[in-house]
Amino acid sequence: MDKGRRSLLQAGALTAGYLLPAACGQDVIADLELLDRLRKAVKQPTTIDDPLLGLLTSGTQHFRKHFVLARNSLEDLLSCHHDLTVHVHRLTDLLTSSLPPSVRRSLSQVTAEALQVLGDLAFHLGQDGLAEHAYVLAFDLAGESEHPVLQAVLLGRRGIFFLYQQHPHEGVTVLEHAFLLATTHGASDLICAWLSALLAECYAQEGQKDDCQQQLARAQALLERQAPGRTTLSFEGEAPYLPFNRERFLGYQAACLLRLGLAREAEEILKQLLPTDGQVAAHRRSIRLLDLTMALVQQRRLEEAVSWGLEGLKSLEQTRSPRVLERALQVEQRLNRWREERLLTPLMEYLAHLKRSIPHGQSSPPDPEGRRAG
Repeated sequence: MDKGRRSLLQAGALTAGYLLPAACGQDVIADLELLDRLRKAVKQPTTIDDPLLGLLTSGTQHFRKHFVLARNSLEDLLSCHHDLTVHVHRLTDLLTSSLPPSVRRSLSQVTAEALQVLGDLAFHLGQDGLAEHAYVLAFDLAGESEHPVLQAVLLGRRGIFFLYQQHPHEGVTVLEHAFLLATTHGASDLICAWLSALLAECYAQEGQKDDCQQQLARAQALLERQAPGRTTLSFEGEAPYLPFNRERFLGYQAACLLRLGLAREAEEILKQLLPTDGQVAAHRRSIRLLDLTMALVQQRRLEEAVSWGLEGLKSLEQTRSPRVLERALQVEQRLNRWREERLLTPLMEYLAHLKRSIPHGQSSPPDPEGRRAG
């Protein structure tokens, strides 16, 4: 075995789970130079054998699982970002080599899948610029690899951007296109169910209750049927690590109800979900607790809102997620009208502490009641 190939195989083994965590700075810097290298690599001819390609694929799958688990700790996320960037650098180097067209298509797909994980991680950290660059390049690579279902999934991620940027109409347009692309090319029911749930939340943002409920019903039916079909690495594996499952469907349903001003119904679902959270689900627990807090605020049950809100902030302090902090800031915005109430003091002081200690950007999730009124 030649020295160059041996080093590549060793590198692949590291990306499959044996990289030692590296020291990272406090902030994640958008590696635009890396993405530029990838963009140039796409335009060049490319070559690898099946064992190495399999190793690179399993390494990318590892990073998907690593990312889901790392959301429970900011330090773990930063370590995951570092290791994933190393992995993408290796894929970039391979894309600049000379390989048969069939191998190039396979490598382009693996690289697109890795870039999606990088985009998801950057989005979670509030690094929207890097996330968008990663998704756009991943979409192009998915096209080169002739994988329209992967392109549909990446359009779904774009739809989430529109949800956070308060542009539900644009989100509906993108997600309808994604759903059509997915169904036309035989995507699995799980992927189509996820896209339907995203569409439901966009319609809820617009206050379109009937359309929202129609999409939720479609998502539920597809989730129950679970017919197999063409899929992507992010939708393969154990249910807890997938972007969509039964519990996450209920989370989307609760979010839709909140956006439609149906706080009591949302509260019932969220309280049903809380006992399912375990130690590995601190990230999801923080989201559910803050959504429950919002549901109670909408009902003007401030004492209960403070109690649940403090629990949510404890989980947030554990995960230190900039994106979930934005959710907490939305709760703060809804509570502003009662800011002088003394019972809010512990919650507001705790949140002020987290705002100082957790880095966060300018974007924030839309106000469910505010959008409906506006």
